[in-house]
Amino acid sequence: MAAGALISRDRAQAGDHGDALASTLEATRQALAGGEISFEHAAAAADGTRRQAEPDEAEAQLLRTAKQADPRRVSQKAGRMTMQARPDQGELQDRRQYDRRGMLTRRTRDGMVFSEGQLHQLAGERLLAALSRDARPVGDDDPRTPAQRNADALCRWASRIVVQDPRLRRPHQGRTAPVTCPLSGGTDLR
Repeated sequence: MAAGALISRDRAQAGDHGDALASTLEATRQALAGGEISFEHAAAAADGTRRQAEPDEAEAQLLRTAKQADPRRVSQKAGRMTMQARPDQGELQDRRQYDRRGMLTRRTRDGMVFSEGQLHQLAGERLLAALSRDARPVGDDDPRTPAQRNADALCRWASRIVVQDPRLRRPHQGRTAPVTCPLSGGTDLR
């Protein structure tokens, strides 16, 4: 796809990011056109730059990050830059994230438990760090998907909590049995 067509397509997807790229973020626009960064990186950089007191300096920093990391990291860096440059906006953003946090869980008809939610940035980073440690593949031939490995890690964490806290014991059993998360090969991951 030609660079012009790529920029046109990305502008159509970008909404107001396209205007920011066209008018002020020349380096980001060139990096996008040259294939150095994705549209998601460019959008994160445009959004982050718009919130900064020194947009040229912010663009350079965010573009360096965009060339090395995923778009989520670009947004996180922009957030940290905002908090440093404009503490009042950083505190407001932090409060908004905290107010939006939430986790929904419900039992499905077939007895499984469905869960979805979003966490405040700090809590989310802690969760991602813990999952990166506890949801690793068990060998090169681990058949589980990343989502299954995350579920197994969460299952192990819940099991540890239930075992450690006698108030969470099941009344009909009188004691707590560890929850196991078996692999398809029959191996259990306690």
